[in-house]
Amino acid sequence: MSEPFELTLEGLRGGALEVRFDQEGAPIADDVVDGEERFAGRLLNAFAAGRLSVKGRAAEELWVADFHLIRDLAERFGIVAAQPHPELECRNCHEPLSVDPLGVDPETLVSAPVSLVVPPERWATAVDGVVGALVRPVRVSDAQGYWRVLMAPPARFGAEVVRGLGIEALLLDGGERLEDPLAIAERMNGGSELLLDVLTAAYEVVQYPERMRFGLGCPACGAVHDVPTPSIREADPPLEAFDVIHGAPAAAGEMLDIDAFTADAERLTEEVFAARGVAHLDVVIEEGVPPVDDSGEPLMGSYQPIHERSGETFTDLRFEIALYYQTFVSMFDEAPYDVEGEIRETLDHEVEHHLHHLSGHDPLDAEERAEARAELERTFGKDAVRRAERGALLSELAQMGKIFFWGLLLVAIGVGLLVATGVIE
Repeated sequence: MSEPFELTLEGLRGGALEVRFDQEGAPIADDVVDGEERFAGRLLNAFAAGRLSVKGRAAEELWVADFHLIRDLAERFGIVAAQPHPELECRNCHEPLSVDPLGVDPETLVSAPVSLVVPPERWATAVDGVVGALVRPVRVSDAQGYWRVLMAPPARFGAEVVRGLGIEALLLDGGERLEDPLAIAERMNGGSELLLDVLTAAYEVVQYPERMRFGLGCPACGAVHDVPTPSIREADPPLEAFDVIHGAPAAAGEMLDIDAFTADAERLTEEVFAARGVAHLDVVIEEGVPPVDDSGEPLMGSYQPIHERSGETFTDLRFEIALYYQTFVSMFDEAPYDVEGEIRETLDHEVEHHLHHLSGHDPLDAEERAEARAELERTFGKDAVRRAERGALLSELAQMGKIFFWGLLLVAIGVGLLVATGVIE
């Protein structure tokens, strides 16, 4: 039998949320509330059944951001059944990723600050004559109007959907400011699908703080991913909708194919080496799955001295810089950039590693490892990183113990005999 337990969480508007969880019983999967299917209805039912409670507050009084935080934890603790995550593939090796939130360490949710993000009131691009919107956090009582229509979309939206989305005003290209919920609803009804996508994207930015995620490592290549949580959200706005709000990346032509990339790298290698006054480094272009750094981020480039055996008693030493083509491609697909400039910068960075290596001390390496650790702590939490380090150390010591057990035992027996015979007092 699992005993109920409590967690104290930081709420959206400050102040503590004292949440009580009762894991006794099967995960609740029923989304029917008051006779109708409801988005996140299973969490509302968990509150009603006493499996969850927040000291001094009813579920309807919670900010939606806090409600989703508790929903995330309820999934991880098995109080409500997690709905299937959308299919994911590794951003590095493109192997499928299996996502199961049950039992995932909640440290980042519990310890991370809320970090509420409010989208800019004026958008980067106008849509249907709308140039911006003021979107605010909403409480569960207001969000119900939006959540109901998710399950049974009406022919036309009403004021309850506007309030549920947290839309306080729409800014029009003529300078007009729509604040009446009915007028805003009519504008939405007469607008395009993109306008609705942009408004739901703004809702997601406001109602899901940045801490609503967990880290997932790819078992095939080690790349770490930020998986949005809880398992399912109200909508899945396309990237185009977020680009309307924040601005799309500047166009930069097309990504170089491998042959053009290699030719550019060869030309830039000569320029960088001449500027840095170095020679005798090999530069290779790797087309396969890139390795990852200590934080699970795919590498753009790497530097390493390579020792190769030459005959029985000699070792040859050469220095190699690798550029990982697929990382450049993935970054370009995500946001176009100046590829030539990035190749140049990567080559120069790796040459700097080489020069530090020759001097006997590489401060860049220490700096990068510190940054990687900070990123791991952001993704998994400081305590989780420390536990992993201790686990790795204990595993290594255990392995050493297996290897050296008999040798250590013989040494101990020998010392014991020397003590017994008086050789050692």
